[in-house]
Amino acid sequence: MKGKEDFKILTRSMTRRPVETLLLIIGIALGVGATSAGLSLVFQSRAVSAEIIRMPEYREITASTRGDSDTMNQPAQELIEDEVRLTVAELAAADEAPDVVNSYLFSQTRFRTSIPNFGQGGGPEGMPAEEPSRTSAGEEDTPEDSAAAGEKSVDAQRPPQDDRFAQMQAELAALKEEMENEPSPVLEEFYGYKVSPEFFESRELTTVEGSLFTESDMQKAAPYMILGSNLAEELFEDGISINRKVQDFTIIYTVIGILETTGTSLDGLAFVPTDSLSAAATSGGRGGPGGGQNQTLRFSVDDPERLDEAASQLQNWFDRELGTGAVSLSIPREEAEKTADRNNRLTSLILILALSALLIAAVNVSNILLSRALKKRKAIGILKALGSSRSGVFILFLKEAAVIGGLGTAVGIIMALGLSPLMSSSMGFATFSIPGLAAGVLLSMIITFGLTLLPAMQASKIAPAEAVRIE
Repeated sequence: MKGKEDFKILTRSMTRRPVETLLLIIGIALGVGATSAGLSLVFQSRAVSAEIIRMPEYREITASTRGDSDTMNQPAQELIEDEVRLTVAELAAADEAPDVVNSYLFSQTRFRTSIPNFGQGGGPEGMPAEEPSRTSAGEEDTPEDSAAAGEKSVDAQRPPQDDRFAQMQAELAALKEEMENEPSPVLEEFYGYKVSPEFFESRELTTVEGSLFTESDMQKAAPYMILGSNLAEELFEDGISINRKVQDFTIIYTVIGILETTGTSLDGLAFVPTDSLSAAATSGGRGGPGGGQNQTLRFSVDDPERLDEAASQLQNWFDRELGTGAVSLSIPREEAEKTADRNNRLTSLILILALSALLIAAVNVSNILLSRALKKRKAIGILKALGSSRSGVFILFLKEAAVIGGLGTAVGIIMALGLSPLMSSSMGFATFSIPGLAAGVLLSMIITFGLTLLPAMQASKIAPAEAVRIE
């Protein structure tokens, strides 16, 4: 019977001011939703930052050739003479830095599986044919023409243009015949890297099928290819890539290995031996011009705290062997740490703002419930005069606060489930933190419940004699 009376009093109190009650519920819901989503974002930001910093590529030092803007003002011939190319010889810099455990070459490349067409007497599709000689019959050679002819004397032993393209057409025809019985890739273009074998050890990569290529394979210029897990599934229609052949213009690669899934961009890339380990690539000598496409060198250490010291040791070696400033070193970890710190500070600010909203909502609920309790002093006095105890009055008002807080929290949880993915995606995170969300809901409930205890305590302290005297 007493429970029914309490329920009637509670219902009457909440329905007497429905708009006020609804606004209280909405205020709590907004505070709970924002706080829960904010705390989830903080948890996720710190987890992602810690995961990124632990990645092997953030224990590396990158060496690349100088990219000084002053070279734009130098004559082209000077640039060619001064250009430094990094090859396998420069990996010897690791001997100067005891903390370096792995070193490898690394350069981005693109693979095209479609074979270009050749026109009669022209170059590959999309490429212009060679310019004809500027000197025609009956014209006198100018000094400039003579100099140009002298520079091109190295081409004297090359076959005529038509013969060269005929030879290339024959080579492509032979390649086409070799690939005739092989399944064709469904991707016409994909990306990857030319690397040396230490790359896989440094990045802690292993194969789920097949094997990795070795330094011996590199020295022999073996046309081997390693595929990331996603690319291996997409490259051929049936999803099988191991031991199949992939033609890239005039090179036919054999897929000898499939990497285990890493959950990173490496899963969608291909890896082939870098040509800087071949004899042709290094024929120009240490740091010499020759060797084709320039490379990037990577040096990895076990202890990230030793990155700066290892970089200093490597820089001394490059300055001594190739000239001061010829090679610049960078530490990707420094930029990653700055990004992580910026994200953590931003998410902490979002959480502070969300907590402020929750505190404002909870304080408003407490004040309004206290105001309601003071307006009901006469009713409280009558209840106590009829036998209600202090604890009974306390529980009655606490129930009202609990119902309002509970409804607001329930709506807030629904809002948090929608806000968390939105806030995480805006920060570039793939998922949101469920433990962080749960912790946010719990924290919100504690704050809300704690501030609603005050009105109930004040109501329970009202004396019956004083309450009855109120007009």
